[in-house]
Amino acid sequence: MTLSPIPKVLSTFLKHHIKAFLIGGQACHYYLYLCKKFSNIAMEVSKDRLLISLALSSDMAGLQRLLKDEEDREKEADRQYWEPLRKQLEEWRLKKES
Repeated sequence: MTLSPIPKVLSTFLKHHIKAFLIGGQACHYYLYLCKKFSNIAMEVSKDRLLISLALSSDMAGLQRLLKDEEDREKEADRQYWEPLRKQLEEWRLKKES
């Protein structure tokens, strides 16, 4: 059984007072910086995370593209989650007004 590297990564973040991994448009630079600074951990995580592999190889264009794709997928999933709830709230609002 393979243990998740997440607890180790999070403990490293806490130990070094890293408050956020992704911060706006600087995300690629943080990935590159952190992967260089913590290369031993990044190598472990890179097996499961293409973003980390790209950061380790300093592929800025690939990293930006993959981050944008991931952001778009998350936004779409978020939109799909909230759409039925928005409709329900709108129905309740209209019912209350009538």
